[in-house]
Amino acid sequence: EDIDKMIEDAEKYRAQDDELNAKMEYKTSFEEALFTVQSKVAESNKESEVKELTDLMDWLELDSESASLDEMKKRGRIIEDTWGIIVQ
Repeated sequence: EDIDKMIEDAEKYRAQDDELNAKMEYKTSFEEALFTVQSKVAESNKESEVKELTDLMDWLELDSESASLDEMKKRGRIIEDTWGIIVQ
């Protein structure tokens, strides 16, 4: 009985760890994409792009820790759609 509970807990925690690892990997890729975007926006200096970049950077700093992987991917699609940089 105790062994079954330990196995069940290990599987639950493994799934949580896998999800956290995927989120952290995506966040790293997201940050790298934002730095690339920063240089593109600095060159173009388009007001709409500056605002979009500022919003994404603020979100990354303030809200990304509590965001789900799906929420992060939604923000990543904004980068892909706006600047053509794929976040993986």
